[in-house]
Amino acid sequence: MPEGKPLGSHDLLGEGLSAPLERKKEAALALEEALREDPRVKSVLMGGYLERETRLALASTQGAEGSFRTGLAALMASFVMAQGSSVKQGWDFKAGKEFHALEPGRTALEFREKTARLLEAQPLRTGRYRAIWSPRPWPCSSPSSPRPSPARTPGGEKPPPGEAWGKGGERARDPHRRPHPGKGPPLPPL
Repeated sequence: MPEGKPLGSHDLLGEGLSAPLERKKEAALALEEALREDPRVKSVLMGGYLERETRLALASTQGAEGSFRTGLAALMASFVMAQGSSVKQGWDFKAGKEFHALEPGRTALEFREKTARLLEAQPLRTGRYRAIWSPRPWPCSSPSSPRPSPARTPGGEKPPPGEAWGKGGERARDPHRRPHPGKGPPLPPL
């Protein structure tokens, strides 16, 4: 094994958390105030500021040694929104490398939007559903890349769910869809 070398000390944080305590407290209060601007917000349970600094030193038996310092600053909140008979509690946080990059107004808007999407939501029937964590929008059509037309059977009708037809009229299975919950191979474990 080769001999180790000094790796040096690296400061990845700099002055990111150097703001006075009073400004950090004002940011948490501004977040709470911005949340209350929406009339659907019935109560703000908590608005806060969090910061963490980490220093890590590494060393090996072969003589390599070094250290680094990093950290984060975050705004967090918990609140209750209501619209009609629908009541939802939201909780979220937004973190960054520096206190100065945090924006209480924009953060409150994002928190409210996430919770407002759940208002008036209807429960799903019991069953198996595909979870989509990050839906992607369809690409826009342009003259250089037209959007393909949906697949059709050789007779011209739409194929049944879970099936697709190739260009030569042959039947192709979509491995990601099942025609009916409970039929087909079992779902892989999460």
